[in-house]
Amino acid sequence: MNVLIPLLAGLAIGIPLRGRGGRKAIQRAVNAVVLALIFLLGVRSGEVNMNLGWATWASFGIAVLTSAASLAGALAVWRWAR
Repeated sequence: MNVLIPLLAGLAIGIPLRGRGGRKAIQRAVNAVVLALIFLLGVRSGEVNMNLGWATWASFGIAVLTSAASLAGALAVWRWAR
């Protein structure tokens, strides 16, 4: 949950600022924040003891559902844009 707070804060700040110039000026900061969040997520998940088999199947399930949702979203946008 601690990783989601900065992501939601960035979303809350970014939506009102959408459409303004200066996108290239913040690219380095965005890259640094994304790398920091990935590092923190890895450190956080490294603290937990879990069954490797369960984690593998859970990761596979998440990957399949994410891919299916991405394809469904792309199909919906494609049909809407036609």
